[in-house]
Amino acid sequence: MDMSKLKEVYKSYSSLMVPFIVLLFGVIFLVPAQLISRNLRQKVQAESVRMGNNLQSLTVWPRDQFEEEKKRQDAYQKDADQIDFLARQSGKRQLLSDQIFPEPEYASGSIFDDFGQRFRNAVDVLIAGVNAGDCPTQAELDMFRRSSEARRPLRENISEVDAAIEDNLCREKAERSAVYVKPEDLDGYEFWEQYSYYAQAKSRDEGIRNCWYSQLAYWIIEDVVDTVGTLNAESSSVFTSPVKRLLSVTFPLIVEKGKLRYVAPRSKEDKDVLPGYILSLQDGFTLACTRRISDSDIDIVHFQVEVVVGTDAVLSFMKELCSAKKHLFKGWDNSQPEQVFEHNQITILRYDIDSVRRDGATHSLYRYGEDAIVKLSLICEYIFDAKAYDEVKPKAVKDEVAESLNELKKASMKGRRNLRGVPKKGADKKTKSSTKKDVLSDF
Repeated sequence: MDMSKLKEVYKSYSSLMVPFIVLLFGVIFLVPAQLISRNLRQKVQAESVRMGNNLQSLTVWPRDQFEEEKKRQDAYQKDADQIDFLARQSGKRQLLSDQIFPEPEYASGSIFDDFGQRFRNAVDVLIAGVNAGDCPTQAELDMFRRSSEARRPLRENISEVDAAIEDNLCREKAERSAVYVKPEDLDGYEFWEQYSYYAQAKSRDEGIRNCWYSQLAYWIIEDVVDTVGTLNAESSSVFTSPVKRLLSVTFPLIVEKGKLRYVAPRSKEDKDVLPGYILSLQDGFTLACTRRISDSDIDIVHFQVEVVVGTDAVLSFMKELCSAKKHLFKGWDNSQPEQVFEHNQITILRYDIDSVRRDGATHSLYRYGEDAIVKLSLICEYIFDAKAYDEVKPKAVKDEVAESLNELKKASMKGRRNLRGVPKKGADKKTKSSTKKDVLSDF
């Protein structure tokens, strides 16, 4: 192409180059800007406008709304204070004796024997209050048989007559009582029957501890017997009562051996056991689903109750046992005006239901009527508010618990060190490891 002609063309259109370049840049930037603007409008329409509509629908709170909120918070605080007050009520229960706790008023050891008699008398009153009785004793059966021998025809079958006499006496006993209960089957009762402070107590602190743990036992037994009485309130005979027999109220035998605490099986020599505080997961009758142990706020006790009940009364008994119960409180020294408090301290941890063999050795002299019956066994947890009765809790008990907790803490720390492979001096590794697994597995 001729260069001269190109120059002429350039000169002819050079005035249009600047507008052309401006137009080109305008196209390059304007089109994306339009696209971005469209997307922005759509986003604003979808979100901002909708949010604005929502904001228009919101309630505008009045200027004094903070006062309403304060009233609500005050109500929450009142509920919390009421819960705390009820917890304190539960631990304020009347003492069997106001001469021992927190420290005995007199130096004489006879006050401990007196406490034991008060415990037994109080249990007797509880049992009498639910119209309780027992099956005929062997002495009663022998006397009844002898009184009827003179009237017995010679030709009668002696075994059949004896069986009829036994059955009649057993039925008479059942008809006169609303429930079968033997006080000896309630832990603590026989303990104090055989107890003598001067013959058995190793120290004054031991006597104080025995009294304190017996006081805890009485409160627990009281709740169990009250449960029986409530369910049998409309009955005057075992034959019509939902709860036929209170077989036992027992506590775990917590043994301290060296620095270890564990629950030992009960033997004939350990027939009667006083309760103790649950300080570790190994102390109770069972591994509690609540995983509660005693600390600065609560004291935990485990107990087992066994009853013979009608099959349709199983759930009723469990529900009533765990329900709120009323008690009277006149101050620790019985000098204050009487107040009505409530307590609700029992949690069922495990239950077992077994059949009852009426002709077996345990039940042969008992008459339960025609109702279908079962043996109900409950392992329960009893919660005491530690601060509620702290002012009457003996120093000997506090010191004992603190020492046991300290030993448990040391054993726990030692167990953790052993788990990390730190050998114990003079001990075989395998033997030490198996002991740790058995005793410290839950620490």
